[in-house]
Amino acid sequence: MDGTVIVVDASTEADRYGWLVSSQYVSRLDRVYGWGAALSSFTPPPTFLLIGDPGSTSAAQVRSMVRISRTLGVRVVCDTSRTSGEQGGDVLARAIAAGATAWDGTPGAAGVVFTPA
Repeated sequence: MDGTVIVVDASTEADRYGWLVSSQYVSRLDRVYGWGAALSSFTPPPTFLLIGDPGSTSAAQVRSMVRISRTLGVRVVCDTSRTSGEQGGDVLARAIAAGATAWDGTPGAAGVVFTPA
């Protein structure tokens, strides 16, 4: 499939989502460490924005990022296997409330989530 996913991932697992680059999902994956870097990668806008591990990010920043992305036609996906714990739960709740799609992080569910609308 032809498309791009930008992954916001502050973790140290560099190739966590590399398997998404395939003929089935996307042709390009760019990993960034924060919201500012994600926005600067929006030229042209990607097909997907994947919230993996956003690091120390406020709920307001998450909500804003989801809304901006959706306004630009970008599908926002939130990896629920990574956005857990005290702060992560708030990030997940805010992202979904703002219109992000929840994904459990498994390859089995990727086909439904990473299919362009």
